[in-house]
Amino acid sequence: MNKTETAKTVLQPTNEFLERSLDELAEECAHVLGLLVRLRGLPEGEERDTLEGKLYASLSHLYRESQAILREWDRLIETMPED
Repeated sequence: MNKTETAKTVLQPTNEFLERSLDELAEECAHVLGLLVRLRGLPEGEERDTLEGKLYASLSHLYRESQAILREWDRLIETMPED
């Protein structure tokens, strides 16, 4: 990576998988926040049930995605030489 590309990364060191996964995690977090806002003022009913299902799915996705990110981050750190 050159300096311009390095400046745009979240982690140092990093790899393409981590950067892409962190971008997806950020998008999913924004989706969850949007669902929470919509659910806060919504009365019971079919629309609420649908949104609650979407919230559950999004939270499950966040959980799985964050586990994969942590595993890859740990793997990357393990391969670094010790100072």
